[in-house]
Amino acid sequence: VRLVNKPYTLEQLYDTCSAEQRTIMRQARRCRMCEKPFCAPVDKLDVRGIMRRVAVGNFFGALKRWQQQPVAENKLTEFEANCILGIEGEEPVAIREVLSYLIGLTTELSDGVNI
Repeated sequence: VRLVNKPYTLEQLYDTCSAEQRTIMRQARRCRMCEKPFCAPVDKLDVRGIMRRVAVGNFFGALKRWQQQPVAENKLTEFEANCILGIEGEEPVAIREVLSYLIGLTTELSDGVNI
């Protein structure tokens, strides 16, 4: 737990993160956190829950969610293609990139790297 001064600004969210973590967090923040996700049925993968955790830097909570419902790479591609942002003509949330980062954390943890 870290104590912060009010008002809490968006930049304070990233001030203790590496550049790579900031990039991943910003990508996750683009998610609309749809009540009824277009990208993936909640019973297949809780994309909204994972993105919500990553957006605020809770990488381990997001990783735990991912490990409860891992899916194949081809499904992630499908989920990304179904992102509401992409349907509306914007760049879809990079679901595969965010999850790839989380999976990389598993490797770093098994190698004994302190994150």
